[in-house]
Amino acid sequence: MKWLLKPHQRPRHLRFQYKPRFWDPQKERIEELKAQIKQRQEQEAQREIDKAILKERVRKGLRHGRPTNKFERRNLVQRENRKANLRLFLILIALLWLTYKLLLVYL
Repeated sequence: MKWLLKPHQRPRHLRFQYKPRFWDPQKERIEELKAQIKQRQEQEAQREIDKAILKERVRKGLRHGRPTNKFERRNLVQRENRKANLRLFLILIALLWLTYKLLLVYL
């Protein structure tokens, strides 16, 4: 492989490449603090956006599906009352049946 290289060239793995570096701890600390502050500001902005979105969703959710006129509201209330009464009636029947079975077993 050496015979392919020109006489003044060295193989790549033998070349010395020095890149001088300067380390400034104060500048590094300042950059770190700037990055932290920027990240906090972005997080606060995102929280504000999230709060606004959440408020709008809640507002829409409260308005959505709600009847607007008096007659629709009355019908909605009547339907909900019927459902609640039916549920109460079924629970009462189940409890009476359970009581009857327990009385038969233990008496």
